[in-house]
Amino acid sequence: MLKEIKLPNYLFPFQVESLVRVGNNFDGSYLIDKDSVLNSELLISIGVGWSFDFEKNFLEINNVPLIAFDGSAGIVATLKKIKFRTIQTIKKKEKKYFLDSIYYFSYIFRFYFFFKNFRNIRLNKNYRKFVKKFVGPEEGEISIPQILKKFDSENKFNKVFFQIDIEGGEYVILQDLIDHQHMISGLVIEFHDIHQHLNKIKEFIDSLNLNLIHTHINNVGGTTPEGSPKVIELTFANCKVFKKVDKLPHNLDQPNSSEHFEYIAYLN
Repeated sequence: MLKEIKLPNYLFPFQVESLVRVGNNFDGSYLIDKDSVLNSELLISIGVGWSFDFEKNFLEINNVPLIAFDGSAGIVATLKKIKFRTIQTIKKKEKKYFLDSIYYFSYIFRFYFFFKNFRNIRLNKNYRKFVKKFVGPEEGEISIPQILKKFDSENKFNKVFFQIDIEGGEYVILQDLIDHQHMISGLVIEFHDIHQHLNKIKEFIDSLNLNLIHTHINNVGGTTPEGSPKVIELTFANCKVFKKVDKLPHNLDQPNSSEHFEYIAYLN
């Protein structure tokens, strides 16, 4: 089903020729500026869940150090998910669910294998560290300034690419991103419940020296009764731009899920 989506003009990106798809073909991948990948010195991924396709593909293009954060993807959480999935597999006795479960279990172990170098103590090209922490200002969380101070205490990295998907927690870290925008080579960030936070998103876009170069509407996030999306993914880069696109989606874009609506949106 094709839906016409309503977006304010400031959420329409500028046209660029250097967009590439990084990640898989569905959820967990993004269209970003290839030069911003090649120019990056460090990748900070905030909110990885169990999907590391974006990070893996990014490092294939530019093998920089990687630090990933997620407070919900530790050993205990993994064991609980495996236990639940195993019980459901026994109860359901369905071949498809059983095969899906095998893939699910293998994906979790591949996640840990991907971060096999997490014990390295020095940020080198093969450095990969997964930190079981949520990113934010609350007690027990770690903030962006704290991340940079802890992992880059000598201020060696001036070009950092940020990938952020933290299920609504993005709004409390926007000011930190603005304060450190001088060192951001590229940024992709998912915004949730945008119909409730449009002013904050606009202020964020207006405060960045980076340009908005891609807007993706998450078709799993749903829409409001007025036809506005609830979840979008925005890509920013430090590149020259001239005019905005007049229609979405981009021809390289892919839906988060093939089981939900497809969309079209026009610049007013």
